[in-house]
Amino acid sequence: MDIPVKLAVIGCGNSATNIHLPALKKLVPKFSITQVCNHTQEKARIYAAACGPDVTLCTDYRDVLVNPNIDAVIIALPIELNYPVTRTALAAGKHVLVEKPIASTRVEAIEMVSLGRKYPTLVKMVAENFRYHQVILRIKQILDSGIIGIPYSVLWNRMSDVTPGSNRYAKTSWRLNHKHVGGFLTDGGVHNVSAIRLLFGDITDGTAVVKTINPAVGKMDTMTFMFSTATGVHGVLNSYYSSKGYVNHTLIISGTTGTIENTGNKIVIKTPASASVSTEESIENDGGHTAQLEDFYSAIRNGTKPKSTFKEGCTDFVTLVDAIEHANILPKLNL
Repeated sequence: MDIPVKLAVIGCGNSATNIHLPALKKLVPKFSITQVCNHTQEKARIYAAACGPDVTLCTDYRDVLVNPNIDAVIIALPIELNYPVTRTALAAGKHVLVEKPIASTRVEAIEMVSLGRKYPTLVKMVAENFRYHQVILRIKQILDSGIIGIPYSVLWNRMSDVTPGSNRYAKTSWRLNHKHVGGFLTDGGVHNVSAIRLLFGDITDGTAVVKTINPAVGKMDTMTFMFSTATGVHGVLNSYYSSKGYVNHTLIISGTTGTIENTGNKIVIKTPASASVSTEESIENDGGHTAQLEDFYSAIRNGTKPKSTFKEGCTDFVTLVDAIEHANILPKLNL
């Protein structure tokens, strides 16, 4: 019989409403949402009502952390608050699932890993759903099967338009006026990096070109990142958040005997006609959000090691930060 984890949700915005709450409702009775917190009371009230009866609310996250009835917290706040709120939550003895990216700066991300070591009995996870994403996991199975031979190249295009008001993320003021390094490039890009690392190992080196096309969406919104991985795969990640009139989220993996193409929930395996292997799959998935919370529960109740640790989240974020901070820098050639 499942022993419910008494959970508090800190921050009742997009991620809490559209991602975590639907997944949590699938996992009753593993999780019992006991308290919710938001700096505006009305949003906290609406979220509490959506969670069900007997859910208390507050406007100061410190009221959550002194509540002895709370076992764990989901932190879904502006990214610059991840480090200070996580630090306080762990000090209060709460298990933590914090939204990605793990922190707002390289220094804070590394400090988060140190916090993890300081509290060995508490579960510390980053909400990086691509580590649980059914499509990504199926692609890994296909790669491991050897159907496309030895993978040697990956191209990932992530092209969309986040002009203010165009989608729910572009309506979030703290994303448009971001205090975290990289803006949308790190906020969204950590998904891609986590998947690349899952499929091909750590990114060992790379170079980036970064531009600002639309200043209204942050200090930078466009990046081409060329990289190599520990398994010898080279790749290009194009993250364009001001792409006008063209949307494309396509992953192409080239192997020595075939190619994998992924768009949305569809995976297409393409091989030469002589190999007689060309298949298409449509993967049912919720983006891995439910499996992520199941991992959080298992780590708390069963002592299992979670997949999306602070160390993994730090590596995802710092990989991008290093690329961005060293982008567009070429040595001067004196002839």
